[in-house]
Amino acid sequence: IISLVLSIFMIIQGIKRMHDVNKSGWYFIIPIYNIVLAFADGTSGINDYGEDPKGRIKICKSCQTQNNTNAQTCVNCGETLYNFAQAEENSKTSDTFILIFIIYGFCSVSIGFLMQKFVPNWYEGIGKYIQIGMNLLWSFSLIILSLAIRNKNSKIIGIVLTSIWAIYIIYSNIEWLLR
Repeated sequence: IISLVLSIFMIIQGIKRMHDVNKSGWYFIIPIYNIVLAFADGTSGINDYGEDPKGRIKICKSCQTQNNTNAQTCVNCGETLYNFAQAEENSKTSDTFILIFIIYGFCSVSIGFLMQKFVPNWYEGIGKYIQIGMNLLWSFSLIILSLAIRNKNSKIIGIVLTSIWAIYIIYSNIEWLLR
């Protein structure tokens, strides 16, 4: 159940990323395309799905006038502009958390696969301890990933769910260790 709920959050973040590069959310279902877009820069300025979260061009929401990136108020109507500097800093932090999660997930799956293929009785002896260690690190990487969610309410839900999931992973691996 927790995996299902967390998968929904991952799909939502994937769709947001597609919109950031001015693509339909349906592109999220193309696996290789997702990997390429994970490292692509978003659309500069307004696209079909909203404003540029990095704030490379400030657009007034009231009159749609383009403003200098350093402007605090619109040159046309005087409306206060959104603080993109804070959004960009949050974006960099989120990207770092997500990249850590992806790298660890790739390494964890690769090591687990190699152990199961080439180490006889991997579930006993040193292989068991390596697998338990990787599983415990995985549980903490889930919490790190939930910290990358930008929306405050969604972040709280994500942290609670991943914490419950992490506790389950820790419990099941300690139980396996004691057998």
